[in-house]
Amino acid sequence: MRRKEDPNYMDRVEENLKSLNVGDKVSIHDCFEADLFEGQTFTVTTPPYDVCGTWCVYLKGIGCFDIGRLKKENENERASKASVAKA
Repeated sequence: MRRKEDPNYMDRVEENLKSLNVGDKVSIHDCFEADLFEGQTFTVTTPPYDVCGTWCVYLKGIGCFDIGRLKKENENERASKASVAKA
């Protein structure tokens, strides 16, 4: 399944290069894997690094992943997801 080109991709890459840190919780968006891992949160285990021109981080339980497809989760989002899951 091919997705339409995301006009905000480069903005997310630049933002994540500045803000992603080891230990951050992220979710996957706007790619094929987003459908597979919908509603799941992953932990960043490395700082961003370049792989053949694509900025990536290592996600615990998944592996190397493009930072332009990640969204950093904040505490409020994680708490609300947890409360919905319990209900």
